[in-house]
Amino acid sequence: MPKVWFDNYPHISMDFDLPKVNQKKYQVEKIEMKTPLNKGFDGEENNNYNGLLLGKEYTLKVEKFKDDLIPENEEIIKWSYSYTSNKGESVIGAFKSKGSEVTFNTNDIEACGCEITFYCYITEQKEEAELSVFQHNLFRGTFLWTETKGTGHTFLSVHKNNEITLFTYGRYDDADWIPISGEGVLIKFTNDLALEYMQKELFRLNANVFKVNDVHESIVFNIYDKIWKSSNELPDSGKIKTDTYGKVIDKYDLTGNNCTTESIEILEKAGTELFKKFLFKYKGKKIGQYDEDFVIPSSLENYLNDNQGKIILKDTKRFKEVFNVTTFNELNKAGSSSESSGSSGDSSGSSANSSSTEDTSSGSSPASSGGLIGSSSND
Repeated sequence: MPKVWFDNYPHISMDFDLPKVNQKKYQVEKIEMKTPLNKGFDGEENNNYNGLLLGKEYTLKVEKFKDDLIPENEEIIKWSYSYTSNKGESVIGAFKSKGSEVTFNTNDIEACGCEITFYCYITEQKEEAELSVFQHNLFRGTFLWTETKGTGHTFLSVHKNNEITLFTYGRYDDADWIPISGEGVLIKFTNDLALEYMQKELFRLNANVFKVNDVHESIVFNIYDKIWKSSNELPDSGKIKTDTYGKVIDKYDLTGNNCTTESIEILEKAGTELFKKFLFKYKGKKIGQYDEDFVIPSSLENYLNDNQGKIILKDTKRFKEVFNVTTFNELNKAGSSSESSGSSGDSSGSSANSSSTEDTSSGSSPASSGGLIGSSSND
């Protein structure tokens, strides 16, 4: 029982009960995902359960307050989330926005394959609403990319264990006095940098993606990674990403050792049968084996489109759905050749690659045996 003192009579006090104030206790009882969830991928193919997809926005909202007591000021409603990554690390985040609705951006690759728990609360997080949602795995495999805007480009991305590694080769550094040759640079991007590069190729340069089904992604990764690690020579192009993530590995030659020939060579070392052809079949046996060779992205892309089946499958639509962004606009025309390979510089030297015309679309070209200037040193 509190005491009340009278100012004029400090020696007098009275004890009495103060009237109780009816204070409302606001709490969030239930939250839900306002944005419809998506079918995802189990690492190999589509699965039938719903979840979050990488690269999308999802809106969460308060569905119910405890005792139906709705606060007048929504700024007291707070949101947070947590998950345990595939590496066993605990990730905790808080939303900057407050209120009865918030938007969550699924732009963290490390959250793929994880269950994310969302919390919405006013007073105590542990006592109020929570919702757990699975963020789908990235699909796995080896993917061959072809981009035909301007000079064009070809490269490979490897997806395994919910991680992306992208290898892109080109004349990203010093050019010779004839600009169709120069230092051959292999750039290795992982996760966020790989995703950024892929998104630019998909949505700005309208690249196509093909899944190569007869090679294991670990073998492709090991071959390319060994080449990248074997060189200690760093490019000095003045471009931050190129100079940070690139290695000079050999002599680039537009006519025979370029981004397209390099990608094909890696796939063949990994064991693909994609480019093997036979003159004819006799009593069930294949006779007269030969290899298709390509030196320009457009002829390679035509071949891939024409030979879809068990070994190769066009996957552009699925990639655009999963890695969807709205910040890049497709180019009606490619800009200078320095833009043609996405984020890091020119993929095939100057526009002098007009020496490789559609006349070589059959894949047969004298340049395929090593080019005019030099050949690959990756053997």
